[in-house]
Amino acid sequence: MTTSTSTRPQAIEPMVDVHSESLRQWILKAQASPGKPATGAKTAEQLELEQLRRENREL
Repeated sequence: MTTSTSTRPQAIEPMVDVHSESLRQWILKAQASPGKPATGAKTAEQLELEQLRRENREL
């Protein structure tokens, strides 16, 4: 995949106040697992599963 000027970490760094190396790592991680939520983010399925487990414990 080629990286356009607008997606280079060095181009984004001043806009978000995050070091370009951190941005580069985030971009690589996102490209390695497309379609998956970012670390810490929960999908609707995960939220539903947590709710069902909570309800089961109460039974």
